[in-house]
Amino acid sequence: MAPLPIILILAVVAAADSLAAPARGRTLGPAALTAVAILPHAALAAAAAFFGWTAQRRLERPGPADLDGPSRAAGLCTWLALAWHAAAVWGLGWLDQVRAVMGDPVLIDEVAACGPPLLVIVAGWAGMSGVQQRLREAEVLACLEDGQPVPPLLGRWAWVRLRVRQQLLMVLIAGATVLAWSEALERGVRWLILRASDADSGTLGQIGAWMGTSRHAPAALGAAQLLGLLAGIGLWPLIVRTLWQAKPLAEGPLRQRLDGLVRAPGARVGDVLAWDTAGTTANAAVVGVIPGLRYVFLSDRLLDGLSSDQIAAVTAHEVSHLRRGHLPWTMVAVMALAGAAGALVDVTLRLIGPGPADAAGQLQTAASAAALWGVGVPSAAVGAVLFGWVSRRFEWQADADAVRAMAGQGQAPPTPEALRLAAGLFGSALAGVARMHRMDPHRFMWRHGSIAQRIGRAADLGAGKHSASIDGQPLALPGALPIDRQVARIKLASAAVLVLGLAWSVLAP
Repeated sequence: MAPLPIILILAVVAAADSLAAPARGRTLGPAALTAVAILPHAALAAAAAFFGWTAQRRLERPGPADLDGPSRAAGLCTWLALAWHAAAVWGLGWLDQVRAVMGDPVLIDEVAACGPPLLVIVAGWAGMSGVQQRLREAEVLACLEDGQPVPPLLGRWAWVRLRVRQQLLMVLIAGATVLAWSEALERGVRWLILRASDADSGTLGQIGAWMGTSRHAPAALGAAQLLGLLAGIGLWPLIVRTLWQAKPLAEGPLRQRLDGLVRAPGARVGDVLAWDTAGTTANAAVVGVIPGLRYVFLSDRLLDGLSSDQIAAVTAHEVSHLRRGHLPWTMVAVMALAGAAGALVDVTLRLIGPGPADAAGQLQTAASAAALWGVGVPSAAVGAVLFGWVSRRFEWQADADAVRAMAGQGQAPPTPEALRLAAGLFGSALAGVARMHRMDPHRFMWRHGSIAQRIGRAADLGAGKHSASIDGQPLALPGALPIDRQVARIKLASAAVLVLGLAWSVLAP
């Protein structure tokens, strides 16, 4: 769960200049504001660590141990920290207070403002580290008794460091890069505008004069920020590969089989990488949008805990994300949802009137701030719900593609029996992942749905419930299932909303 809250923590700071309350409307002094911003996070960090300690105590008692309650409570602390972080940054001016203390260097102040909620996440990991250590010790004993490969023992703080490196730093470096580019670009524009008044400024002065007077300058700045974002996304796989300490999968029959999957038309994968998690994670991921610079990651525990057929099914699922373009289309959907929310705020501000503005362009009226909170925040909440809904459809389509790929094995159409066996194989792989993580298969996940639901959908596909007929139907080809048609409509709607949002930003008076 951690990467999503980390992303949202950074997003709160990134949106601070647009959504922060006017400085002259604040009543708290610097010391009081700092205390109000930090102390609740400190209390939530202590609570998250306490819930982890409670789970460890339950585990050490004789008999069955219910760990879901403390685990969910620790997770709730993270979301409460995110909510208070938004209130402190947008409502109290926490980012401005940080800048008042340390100045406004590129990126440093934004990262410092994110410190308190990030501390809550790390405290939750630290609290749960004892549980992880006890579970790992029990797993080692079970593996020794069964003659299975023994996962490495990992100390409590080694487990926390692993989480910090593979989750916190992964998101923080990517997000910080985007924030730094955006801030540096805005400062560069301001510098160019100042150069416009210099008679000897030449071409730079002309550019600055255009940026200061043209109604299209904001669109040009937005395009430059978008290019920087896309460049960062393109290079992100190299960052992930380094932080995850991933290496090419060893040569052998499994590697040859997976190479056949990743070389399918439309995949264009740079490499299949074994992802070192010290045996703590059974998962697979595909990262990257640039052909040749995108990778399929298979964690060490997944490789040790699943059969070669199950690993191939999981890999086929990840390859489907590439062939279908789910990652770039997810970005399109996110930008469309963000653009729609921004357009609603813009329309609302135009209706009520912007009110006076200071030299930095921040809105200074209570009505404008109320419009931003009353329209922008609910719109963002609706967008988050829609994002989860879209992500689950992409996931279900990749599941269906994996079943079809394993049933067809390059031949189309698959037979009903092959489809049934492939659905069972893919379902067993999902069940194996849930078992290795000691996860309740019915537990709902925001971007994936529940494991049980996905297994059920795969079983329905194997039974032919998603098609009028199996015999003679080219189920291995795109567009044969309702989920394919639904995803096609999602892509079309996302593209349309994004185009309308861009048109509004350029053409609106």
